[in-house]
Amino acid sequence: MGPRPAAACAALWLAAAGIGAGEGPSWRVWANPIDDAQIGLYEALAADATHPLSVIAVTGLREGQALAPIAGGLLGVASEPERSAFAQLTRDSARKRTHVMVFLDALHWELSTSDQLDVLNQRPDLLEVNYGSTCGSAVGAGRYVSPCHPAVKAALTELAGRIPEIAPAPPGLIVRCRLSPTEILGYSEAQRLAYVRAAAIDPIDLLPVTGDAVDKTCLEAWSRWRLGALTELLTLVAAAFRGEAPSGTVTAAVLAGAYREPVAKRTCAAEDWLTWILDDIIDGVLLEGAWEEGSEDRDYASALGIIAKTGKEIEIGVMLR
Repeated sequence: MGPRPAAACAALWLAAAGIGAGEGPSWRVWANPIDDAQIGLYEALAADATHPLSVIAVTGLREGQALAPIAGGLLGVASEPERSAFAQLTRDSARKRTHVMVFLDALHWELSTSDQLDVLNQRPDLLEVNYGSTCGSAVGAGRYVSPCHPAVKAALTELAGRIPEIAPAPPGLIVRCRLSPTEILGYSEAQRLAYVRAAAIDPIDLLPVTGDAVDKTCLEAWSRWRLGALTELLTLVAAAFRGEAPSGTVTAAVLAGAYREPVAKRTCAAEDWLTWILDDIIDGVLLEGAWEEGSEDRDYASALGIIAKTGKEIEIGVMLR
């Protein structure tokens, strides 16, 4: 038995995957903060007999506040109403045959509306930056933090280890572990120092590329190292979670079309999810398609083809938008 594709919300995806309505295990996920609007949406989708919602993922880290309290002081704890709403949702979901999982966007952290709680403004050393030492051109409501910063690693691994305490059995963790898909964010002090220690080269000295063969080789080595840095982080997070929940599952939310991109473009996000599957770091993938109209079918078909060739039996889901 090979990988099990899930029914999705998009007709293009259904056609590309060859899945008819109601066929196959339906694993559709909505990841959102836990508030009244989100609970209402969950209720509506769960009642949809055509495309039943089998999994709902609640954001485990929002504006520097975590659903599960951790030590260290870097992250705060979510408000009591949020934690109570999460507990109520887990109770309700058991009656609706919908499983609640915790979603963790490991490296893209939201800015807080409260200056006192805004860890990103208080700790600029956590931020990952581009060659121009800025946070990027499309930061939105958040910033990317460095996968190489010790404080980031410590906070994420501790949080992952605490999630089994609040998640319903069997506990499930969904992790998005990537940097910006549109530009290279890899020049923070933390990441530069890590690579200097690993290769005795400062990444800032690798650009601009001159076309020289030595320069090209060095740049390719750094690109591979960046992929490895995120793989190392995800491995730590997954191990911390499984250490407290041996029967739990770790799913990676991934860009479905990642391997359709040239290697240079793929280096931006540094999301090497094929390696994660082959090395048994994750138990499943949650596919995220392109935003452009008509791209989802190609992205999802590409991902399914790649996963099938691994011979691994993993869960495959689709992230709702």
